[in-house]
Amino acid sequence: MPWDVEGPHRRDGRAVLHLSGDLDPSAALRLPELLHDAVAAHQDLDLDVAGVGRVCVDGLRVLAREQRRRAVRGGALRLVRPGPGMRRLLAGAGMLDLTDGADALPPEVGSPGYRVPA
Repeated sequence: MPWDVEGPHRRDGRAVLHLSGDLDPSAALRLPELLHDAVAAHQDLDLDVAGVGRVCVDGLRVLAREQRRRAVRGGALRLVRPGPGMRRLLAGAGMLDLTDGADALPPEVGSPGYRVPA
């Protein structure tokens, strides 16, 4: 799957980037620069990974480094909407804490799952 990044945009005070495709070695080389350029390190960042297919070890390293980089600067990294395969991979790598229990972002206005608040 081709690699793509959309965003950032803001939701609930956090920056959100939507990732899609395979986080293969080539994408893992580009990801740190994309993350750095998109959102300042002191900000909280949600990576919506629902569209991510396969993840290589280099990709996991990038995510772990980004988590540490943000934590040192007062920000946080959170992976949201990880699929079952990614959850197993994160659990096996001892990185499930990156999901912070955030399995779903609220639907975007106009998306199929969006409902007008009562």
